[in-house]
Parts: sequence; structure tokens; C-alpha cells
Amino acid sequence: MEKKSLTRWILTNKEGVLELKEKEVSRYMPINRMISEVGFYPFDFIEAKDHVYYYTFHEHEKDTYKSEIMVGRFNTDTGEMNPVDMSEDDYEYLDIFKKIMNLKDPN
Repeated sequence: MEKKSLTRWILTNKEGVLELKEKEVSRYMPINRMISEVGFYPFDFIEAKDHVYYYTFHEHEKDTYKSEIMVGRFNTDTGEMNPVDMSEDDYEYLDIFKKIMNLKDPN
């Protein structure tokens, strides 16, 4: 039986430091429906190995760095776009989102 929710990440730029919060959302909710509040937001995709990440952002930040995004993932290793939970395995790709948010690695 398929789970009715997905774990997505809300990434926020808190004074130059990345804050990550996990958020359970309905599997059936459109990908552009939420960041920290329900609304209608633009979104984009990023490919990394056998995953396609999607992230929503605020309209006024379309052509600039993002202050807050919600990130989800499709697994494409079966040749289909299947939404899956964000997990510890996805931490290796955080640098991609740090660049979008203009955050530097503290190390």
C-alpha cells in the first residue's frame, strides 16, 4: 500500500546559515502548492544522478537567490518519475541548493 504523504524539505536562509526542516505533505498535493505556507509558487527542477529534484520558491525571487525553498525528489531509476521521500541520502546534494540560496559552506 502506497503511503499517502511524502517527506519534503523546507530550506531557509537564516542569516547566511542553512536551516533544514522536514515537512510531511500529501502525496497528491501539487508540487508548487506549498513552501512554509499554502499558496501557488513557481518551481524548477534539478537533475542529480538518478534523481530529479524539484523546488518551489517565492515569485519575487524568480531571478535572484532564494531565501526559502521547499524541495522534493522524483526517483527516475525505473524510467518513471516517482515521487519519493527526502532522506539522509539526499544530504550529499545539499550543496546544489546552497548555491541556489547563495549560501557558503561553513567549512
